[in-house]
Amino acid sequence: LVFSAKEAAAKCWYPLTGQWPQWPDLAVSAATARTFTIAVPAAGAGLPASLTGRWRARDGLILTAVAWPG
Repeated sequence: LVFSAKEAAAKCWYPLTGQWPQWPDLAVSAATARTFTIAVPAAGAGLPASLTGRWRARDGLILTAVAWPG
């Protein structure tokens, strides 16, 4: 779940910044049931300091998604 959450965050972050975040810099924490938050250090002006995502596990698969509403 953590790997998938980081992957989803990186794929959301790259179009915003043109740079891939460093894996160790992404801190994942559970928020509520089926949601998570990823802290993104060194976010520039106008960029979020964290991203929120959702996850679901079913039939042996884990799905994660992160979107930035900006």
